[in-house]
Amino acid sequence: MTLKFRTSIPVFTLFVLLLSGFTMTGFKSPDSVLPDPETSRLYVSNVNGTPSTKGGDGFISLLEPSGKPIDMHFIRSGRGGVRLSAPKGLALVGRELYVADLNQVHRFDKTTGALKGTVDLKLLGAKNLTGLAVGPDGILFASDPTTSTIFEIDTLHQHQTAVHVRDKALGQPTSLLYDATHHRLLAGCWDSGQLLFIGEDGKIFSLMQKRFKRIKSLQFDREGHLLFASLLSGKIYRLRNYEKLEVVRENLVTPANFGLDKDGRRLVVPSYRGNIVFSFGLPY
Repeated sequence: MTLKFRTSIPVFTLFVLLLSGFTMTGFKSPDSVLPDPETSRLYVSNVNGTPSTKGGDGFISLLEPSGKPIDMHFIRSGRGGVRLSAPKGLALVGRELYVADLNQVHRFDKTTGALKGTVDLKLLGAKNLTGLAVGPDGILFASDPTTSTIFEIDTLHQHQTAVHVRDKALGQPTSLLYDATHHRLLAGCWDSGQLLFIGEDGKIFSLMQKRFKRIKSLQFDREGHLLFASLLSGKIYRLRNYEKLEVVRENLVTPANFGLDKDGRRLVVPSYRGNIVFSFGLPY
């Protein structure tokens, strides 16, 4: 009885804390939050400067699920052969953390933070990579709003690169998400404010007529509904069944690429201009 009582308190307390949310300060233009589905730890990319120039001051923070920092400079420019200028989009493929950084995508060991390699997309015309999305068969998609291009990186075959689609109709894509159910890539666009999907043949279609102010982040909730943020409007939306639009949270300061924990109960949101990361329970 005593042992059961003692061990159940921390678990219950942690559960309450996760749902009640946290607010953590000390970030520098945080762009993206990525929860690790294995450990529930949180990776946060910090631009720490102008988002389109080679400042070399960027870094990646590592947090506990509760928001407590493990290492605010888990990956830091200038250490261990690393140079991060404006790190934005994040993705996990196996044991490696991928980071979009201007015209490159860096690979790091997700546990140690050691640099494993860099995929250079400069020769394909990349200028300011922002969003990353894991697709089928080890393909990693990367968006470049400056050139209205989506690139692909084959993580299973020596990180071969190609242009997936380049078209002004993309309207400066910033955020990406692969929809495995419908075998298509979704894109949220910075300039046009549209939600788009790109078919396997590369054709571009609009999900809805409504446009938004600077779309950031695309995520599916635990029921498969689409979540996304409008950075300038300060709102997080949910599109249920690709039909019904609702506001999940509003009056936020520049919500950027948020993360959804593995249970789908909580959103962890970086405030780009507020220099904070906060969480809240996701209503259903």
